[in-house]
Amino acid sequence: MSDETLNVSDETLLVVDDHAETRRMIAMTLRDNGFKVVVAEDGPQGLALAKEHSPALVLLDVSMPGMSGYEVCRRMRTMPELVNTRIVMFTANTEAEEKWQGFRAGADDYLTKPTPPEELLDRVEMMLDVRQRRLEGSSGVQIDKLAAALQGSGVPDNLEPPEASKPIVPDNLEPPVAPDNKTEKMKIPLPAPPRRRSQPLAEAAEAAPAASARGNTGGLGNQRESKPLTSSGSNSLVPVDGYVWAVVGARGGVGTTTTAINVATALAMNQQETTLIDFDHQQGHVAAYLKQAKVNGVRLLQNVPLGQWSAALGQLRQTFGETLHVLFTEADWGRERPFFTPQQTRQLMQVVGKPFQHQVYDLGHGMTPAKRAVIAQANGVVFCLQPERVAMLAGRDGQRVLKGLMAAESQIYPLMLNFTPLPQLEKEKAEAFLGHPIYRMVTIQYEEMAQAANKGVPLIRALPDSEAAAVFHQLGQALLAMMVRR
Repeated sequence: MSDETLNVSDETLLVVDDHAETRRMIAMTLRDNGFKVVVAEDGPQGLALAKEHSPALVLLDVSMPGMSGYEVCRRMRTMPELVNTRIVMFTANTEAEEKWQGFRAGADDYLTKPTPPEELLDRVEMMLDVRQRRLEGSSGVQIDKLAAALQGSGVPDNLEPPEASKPIVPDNLEPPVAPDNKTEKMKIPLPAPPRRRSQPLAEAAEAAPAASARGNTGGLGNQRESKPLTSSGSNSLVPVDGYVWAVVGARGGVGTTTTAINVATALAMNQQETTLIDFDHQQGHVAAYLKQAKVNGVRLLQNVPLGQWSAALGQLRQTFGETLHVLFTEADWGRERPFFTPQQTRQLMQVVGKPFQHQVYDLGHGMTPAKRAVIAQANGVVFCLQPERVAMLAGRDGQRVLKGLMAAESQIYPLMLNFTPLPQLEKEKAEAFLGHPIYRMVTIQYEEMAQAANKGVPLIRALPDSEAAAVFHQLGQALLAMMVRR
């Protein structure tokens, strides 16, 4: 075991690998780039060092004598000291089933041996969000600069992130160039101007526990029997231009972020101005999926006066191509920093909303007052499920909560995603268990996910001919068609 003085971060990385040369090369690569590293030669030593150092990230070999990497990972996930630790597993095997076992054991990511040094560093920095950790010591200064710049007539150029920290956008993330007549390019014509929706959000957000207690098992979205909600105050009525779509998972690991990214991309590919907002403040996975390790997060808006949010968005929003914009969120695994209040959430929807334009919110899983505010305002909710017992049980209860929050005219789109090589659960059986229809069922191979993630592009663009891409396109078309009908 050994360790070094740290330059990039004050936290420890733990490498657990029984192969001495591999262990040495990984540790040397990380130390040469400013990381503090401790190493272990087997599972028991790795567990002991993890308890001693509480590492920020563990690089863990799968195949070790005695105690396998899977078992080490499972035990680490039970240790209170490692509640916020990320685990990346190493394997020489590219079989999807082996990688799936690692995810089930609690791994956050996978690397295939041999791993090029640049890929190792890129993945480590992405998982740790090094830039965010660097900024934490001077976050007040960053906030003050942003707020000060917004005073007066505009946002000065010197608040742009330095050239080295600007995201590198892969060429294949760009949407196709639109022809002169954009309407002919679209598969669905532009809808009529949307009405300004005024939904009593505060009351709707508070209705979820009551709806769950009533056991509301009515039909989907606009098919359910709904009593009108009354506003409890003048701040409850919120007019929002354009369209709001929420993507939420029955539990973690069901493909919520994958779905949100690809639905937003599908809308953008139809020449629809679309903003994807990462509203999963604990995970913050959108930046990782798009390989944007250095982001200015939407959380900074909380420190800017409400009247200056429109100008601040210009600093925070990143654009991919002509029609897709993204508001990233930094991960907060420990939930140590406050996130948006319902009032701030409503303000965000108002500021982002524009006629004909779309907002797609990645809500992750679980409910918070801010997420309830989004769902109450949404024109539609994509509800991500998985064909296994825990997700199905959570899905049956979750859809009741969602329907208690949603406006009567809104629609819910249950989407069943399968990431295992096991056969799909029959659609009829799944629908009977849930008590409502499923919009689509789709299998996404691990190799497909890995290929898209490694390129840092949406799956719909990385593998345009795949089954999953077709389903995401269909879902995007369904959302547009829903607007045309209105």
